[in-house]
Amino acid sequence: MGDLLFAATEWLRTTALVDLSLWLSDTPISIFVRDHFYIIPALQTAHILSIATAFGSAIMVNAHILRIGPLYGTLPGTIDRFMPWLWAGLAMLILSGIGLVIGDPPRELLNAVFWIKMTLVFGIILLSAAVQLRALRKIDAVVRLGAVFVILLWCATIIAGRWIYYVPV
Repeated sequence: MGDLLFAATEWLRTTALVDLSLWLSDTPISIFVRDHFYIIPALQTAHILSIATAFGSAIMVNAHILRIGPLYGTLPGTIDRFMPWLWAGLAMLILSGIGLVIGDPPRELLNAVFWIKMTLVFGIILLSAAVQLRALRKIDAVVRLGAVFVILLWCATIIAGRWIYYVPV
């Protein structure tokens, strides 16, 4: 696995992402973020709280589909209750994530694990939408399996997010 990540990182160093990350790191906003020591910890805190909000909401909806934990009425009622929190969490994740990328563009943009995380996030969005749309019609074994995979994708994304800072770039 380490060799594969190393090879992917080396490949990223041959792309236009190098020029983009270097340009971005020289912008006034990137310099501002780096020069003010409290901004990165504040962004990381917002990012972690946003993960908790979005992941917690996703767990509640998928737990309802799996019929585990407390049930909040019907599935549409559960979706209505938790989806605003999930979307708010995702919005804050995007904003704080952009701030973290601006703060250290080479560490993020030239990191294979960062791109794995972004792929997982895209997968979460697509699979969640598919599972919920199908679940609103009928909860069957396919929907339950999809709900399990949504939860597993969230866990993998959280792990990848933590892993980003431990992979040398």
